[in-house]
Amino acid sequence: MRNESNPQPEIRSQGRRCFLLLTLLSFCLFGAGVWTVFDFTCDDAGISFSYARSLAEGKGLVLTPGSERVEGYSNLIWVILLSFAIGHGLDPAMAAKVMASMAGLVCLFLTALLPGRIEDRDPEPLDTVPALLLASSTPFIYWTAGGLENSLFTMLLLVAVWAFLGELRRKEAFPLSALCIVLASMTRPEGPLYALVAVPALLLCRPWNIRAGVYWVGAFSIPFGTFLTWRYLYFGDWLPNVYHAKLPDLGLPPLTRASSGLAYLSSYFETWPLYLMVLALLGAAALVRSRTGAWLVGCLIAALSFIVFAGGDWMQHHRFMTPALPFLFLCLGQGLALLVRFYYSPDRVRLGLNGPSVAAVFTVVLVLGRLITPAAFDTANAPGRYRVTFESRVNRGLEFARMARAAGLESASLAEPDAGGTSWASGLTFIDLTGLTDRTLATWGHRAKARDEYLFGHRRPTFLRWHGVWGKATGLEGSPHVARDYIRLPALPGDQPEDRNFVRREVLIAGSNEVPQYPLASSFGGEITLTGLTVLTDHVAPGGCVDLLLYWSRGISPSAGVHEIGVRLSGQERPITLTHDLAIGWFPAMNWKPEERIRERVRMPIPPDATEGDYRLVITARSFAGRLLPVRARRALEATVAVGRESARRRSLDLGEALLATGSDGESRVGVWHQVRQLECSASLTEAELIRYRKAAASRLLDVAKAELIRISRGDGGVHEMEAAACVLQARDWGVKDEQVSGRLLNRLLTRSSELQAEGNTRTALGKLALALKVDGGSVKALRSRDRLWAEFVAQDASAH
Repeated sequence: MRNESNPQPEIRSQGRRCFLLLTLLSFCLFGAGVWTVFDFTCDDAGISFSYARSLAEGKGLVLTPGSERVEGYSNLIWVILLSFAIGHGLDPAMAAKVMASMAGLVCLFLTALLPGRIEDRDPEPLDTVPALLLASSTPFIYWTAGGLENSLFTMLLLVAVWAFLGELRRKEAFPLSALCIVLASMTRPEGPLYALVAVPALLLCRPWNIRAGVYWVGAFSIPFGTFLTWRYLYFGDWLPNVYHAKLPDLGLPPLTRASSGLAYLSSYFETWPLYLMVLALLGAAALVRSRTGAWLVGCLIAALSFIVFAGGDWMQHHRFMTPALPFLFLCLGQGLALLVRFYYSPDRVRLGLNGPSVAAVFTVVLVLGRLITPAAFDTANAPGRYRVTFESRVNRGLEFARMARAAGLESASLAEPDAGGTSWASGLTFIDLTGLTDRTLATWGHRAKARDEYLFGHRRPTFLRWHGVWGKATGLEGSPHVARDYIRLPALPGDQPEDRNFVRREVLIAGSNEVPQYPLASSFGGEITLTGLTVLTDHVAPGGCVDLLLYWSRGISPSAGVHEIGVRLSGQERPITLTHDLAIGWFPAMNWKPEERIRERVRMPIPPDATEGDYRLVITARSFAGRLLPVRARRALEATVAVGRESARRRSLDLGEALLATGSDGESRVGVWHQVRQLECSASLTEAELIRYRKAAASRLLDVAKAELIRISRGDGGVHEMEAAACVLQARDWGVKDEQVSGRLLNRLLTRSSELQAEGNTRTALGKLALALKVDGGSVKALRSRDRLWAEFVAQDASAH
């Protein structure tokens, strides 16, 4: 039987109109709050954007195309929704904000309706108090605009509670609430906690009805178990990678995490006066006593328990509190309703200006004023206090992409703590120093030896960066590996004093086996010496570019000045010139070691209107003050470059036809790459011709890989495995895959890894698995084998100490 609180129809109609107006007011408050921080997008949201883009492009659930499978997100449903948006050409940040805002409005509407549904009555104006509080709550507003899945997860929980209350009143109702919790569990990893509190609530509401509990558990367990099985088969792990990253070595610090979580909760509730806490506790007790509201209180307990277990969160504005807020405010609203009903008897038809009525209105205003005003003020001033945003890291990623192009790198990798915007925009292979998107660093990154072996021995990032506290947090500050293998770069735009950027030394320092095409000994003012030059493209059409490799060494008296290098093509009526900073401006000559040879790649564009003919190459150098440094050369530079459409096209067609010819005896990967690079720089081929020749080059490389595998089968491994892998990867970059060759190479690497493990050579076995995962990042067998070997490696290190 329904509980009629207002027997007169006109009073009930007025109450409904007031309820709708107050609900609309909550929508307006929420919209205004979100608008004030709409330009904020959390960098962590960029991780979901990158995974969604890979999924939309058919590359699978990976951070960047070609990387290994790691569940670096914690919100599969959110990633799937974003992939649909990206697949239709929408901006992911805008799509995320719109979807989150829509979910937030649903949360407000359900929060306003739930008090009446719990008591099985029509909505009342007082029911909107929780919705008004939620609409003006800083965490809810801020993290709706942030681009993450918080409001979607909260909406699924509220829909589950709404469905659960309906199921209690129908004995044979399908447990839709269980499916909602399954979706919530696929949206956030703590979703199963809410399922744990559902069964006791169900048995409390339906005493002795074991069948209903079993039915609900089955409706949750079967689809969720299917999801877990898929996760294990796809990623090789039962848990998302972020679980390992945020809770490493679970056996050691649970009490520390709990104390951090309690401190996190305390920091949120410190603005709450005691009377609000009492009202919330009274409301929670009343909901449990009513039985129908028991799961609602259980959801609040589950949300707070997760915060304690996880140790809270470092992000501002209490992100982890978002799912708890509707249930917390519903408890507070229930306590407030008890107080108002104590003052005001339901048999009255209207409020009068008497003591109890005034006290009731004053209490409502006090509660709303105490929470809404500080929350709205805090939200309006929030944007300037959050430094790590998606947009700022997109700019950082573009900067590293520019640096990679400046260094002439066809492929490069970047290791840094912020994986969102950087992985989205840089186009580089990304290594997440926090471990969120890196399986090994997530599990073993807190162990110094395992971290160094993995990062500097296996991954060897081209660029390395940390900012703020991350230098100490990752253990890289003061690392001997960084000091030995990396060159510190100048500050990048937007860097803070504590930020650090590095590039791997081998990017600028030539190997001892590199022989330039033109050996030289040209000294520029005694400060630097040009020891050699290689012309990678000597036939080019106007509009193309000339690729050069310049080899430098330290002079007798290098200074601290920044040198400017000039490259000049002369011999025609209009010479072509290019100036750039020595060593890209990254490595001053005074820091060079006497025995080092600095190698830099120069890409010189040829103007479309350049005069055709043969040009002579001239190299000059200027001091920091702009003074042209005198040249003393033992041997004149006689390199020339032919600029002409017909000559460049004839040369390119000859190279292309050579690639199309059969046979690969004696051919090297580097030689094939240089041929393709000449074709790309010549600007004399159509796009269709260039694609055709790239594919022919890829087939050549696959032939080289097959030849290397034959050598391996004869018992000569080592370098041949690395060369075969490099060929397979380069062919893949040019759009050609051979699953048979990749499979043979993968099986060989797995077999060799097992043999090395049996010999007790764990470190080399790990190297083979690292190479295997470059060949096939989705090999669950390789992933599981590597996990097992890393555990053994760490155990060996622990026993040694």
